[in-house]
Amino acid sequence: MIRVVIADDHAVVRKGLVYILSDEHDMTVVGEASNAQELLATVRNRRCDVVILDISMPGRSGLDALQELKQEHPHLPVLVLTMYPEDQFAVQAVKKGAAAYMTKESATREEPDQGHSEGCERGAIYKPEPGRATRLSRCKRDREAAP
Repeated sequence: MIRVVIADDHAVVRKGLVYILSDEHDMTVVGEASNAQELLATVRNRRCDVVILDISMPGRSGLDALQELKQEHPHLPVLVLTMYPEDQFAVQAVKKGAAAYMTKESATREEPDQGHSEGCERGAIYKPEPGRATRLSRCKRDREAAP
């Protein structure tokens, strides 16, 4: 059983993800968080196998929470699911340890099992084009240029 924690400041998004994941026989949602502080506390107090994380949350951003989460749990996969397009935050999210990046818009157009990804070392960048996902062309160059 894959144990999932969902972190998003919008309750309707969290509840929608819980509903969608309830149809998956091998997944269960073990925790929800509406901000970075709740996320960190939830992951510290509950065993989970993956985190679904939004970037925009009240207080500390999801990217700040991601960085702290990966320091404490370096092998915990984190899927960033956000409204921001890839060119704004995807490379930054992967650099901070995200296993994957997907926009909420693309998530509504593709079934998760139809998605394709190409990784940038640690993670996958999902491109919001119906029916396909392609590597963010600047990903490798940006990672190499990073300090």
